[in-house]
Amino acid sequence: MKVGTILSAGVLLLGSMLVAAAAQAGWSLDGSESYLSFVSTKNSDVAEAHAFIALRGSVSDDGASNLVVELASVHTLIAIRDERMRDLLFEAGRFPVATFSTQIDLAAMLAMAPGETHSTTIVGELDLHGVASAVRVEVAVGRIGEDRFNVVTRKPFIVLAGSHALLDGIERLREIAGLKMISLAVPISFSLQFVRD
Repeated sequence: MKVGTILSAGVLLLGSMLVAAAAQAGWSLDGSESYLSFVSTKNSDVAEAHAFIALRGSVSDDGASNLVVELASVHTLIAIRDERMRDLLFEAGRFPVATFSTQIDLAAMLAMAPGETHSTTIVGELDLHGVASAVRVEVAVGRIGEDRFNVVTRKPFIVLAGSHALLDGIERLREIAGLKMISLAVPISFSLQFVRD
């Protein structure tokens, strides 16, 4: 076999190995560039936006994805309200995290060029307050660099308090704050950035 042919074959083999290695690499959430927010509504028409500060997550080489939300990191800009949500609603001592797990098409994401964005619907499982439920979320997935992509909600998805054993906590919050009502339907939005490990 000629030297040129051997070199060409070697280059092709090396290229194939690099592509395979890229496909096998895992991805981790960049918490400093990610957020998850929710809106609470009280007394029918007073809506306020809140967030969770501590998030972590990953995407494995087979596309298995998870997001972990530290419920004690709830941030509402009012310290006493943070404490009440943490202790009375989420019961973070018993249920410290909420998780969302899903499967993504990692190969399709890796095939995207930097700057390219695609819209899709992801179906996953939300585990909150000890109860799991199926969730559908409309998202835009963008490749924002060779080693970075983001997933952003195209519109908020709704979590119902009654689906996650949170009705008692909502009632405790309503009573202690002297409110007429607190909505049991909570819109949630997020922007998540993942970087290659």
